[in-house]
Amino acid sequence: MKGKNNVLREILGIVIASFLMAMVMSVGSATELPASNFSLEGNTWTLTSFIAGEDVQSPLVNTTLTTYFENGSINGSAGCNNYFGSYTVDGNEINISKALGSTMMNCEPEEVMQQEYMYLEMLGNVTTCTIEGNQLTLSTDDNVSLVYNATESQVPEFDLEGNTWTLTSFIAGEDVQSPLVNTTLTTYFENGSINGSAGCNNYFGSYTVDGNEINISKALGTTRMYCEPEEVMQQEYMYLEMLGNVTTCAIEGNQLTLSTDDNVTLVYQGDN
Repeated sequence: MKGKNNVLREILGIVIASFLMAMVMSVGSATELPASNFSLEGNTWTLTSFIAGEDVQSPLVNTTLTTYFENGSINGSAGCNNYFGSYTVDGNEINISKALGSTMMNCEPEEVMQQEYMYLEMLGNVTTCTIEGNQLTLSTDDNVSLVYNATESQVPEFDLEGNTWTLTSFIAGEDVQSPLVNTTLTTYFENGSINGSAGCNNYFGSYTVDGNEINISKALGTTRMYCEPEEVMQQEYMYLEMLGNVTTCAIEGNQLTLSTDDNVTLVYQGDN
């Protein structure tokens, strides 16, 4: 009988162990995060919180901070200015250029600019990225995190043609300048024709595009107004000269970049 009882105990032990194992596996699978439908690239990520240790802060009221990753380039809004730069990613490790370029506007109140400086500094120091659901977390080695949300409706879709592009910055090497105050410089491409405002006069001409290569007619026609102050006309001359020398175009999110072979770049924001 003892031998029979021992056999029954062994069988019962196996059954109980199997049951407990199934329970553990069930609990484990229930707590696993669902696979994310969002990838790092191609989505607009909107900041929801800054986290430093146990301190959690939301962005200031009436400011929207975003980031957009695509093919090694990063751009977005820092709450006042638009910024741009480069990044590399390897698994969950990410490196974002510390010297991020930006437009040069000043926004009130002063706290907006302080937040912008803090955000760009944090962004340049992140080392890891994780995506869970529609949430992106960028973290530094110093226990600082930037947390973003994305929605599919936020993904911008812009084409070169059929959109009005408004200039946000001139870039020559490491020198970044915004258009003069009270001037708006635009460009519009459609079926081989280009037109827009150079800040004072309207201009027009032709272009050809092949992939990311673009050729814009150097002899652009313009209206013949004169605007004060003189700097407006100087900016117009510089802009049209740059425009006639661009050789490549790239669109990332709602940002168009036209670049020359001499490391000069015109950066625009789209409005469709």
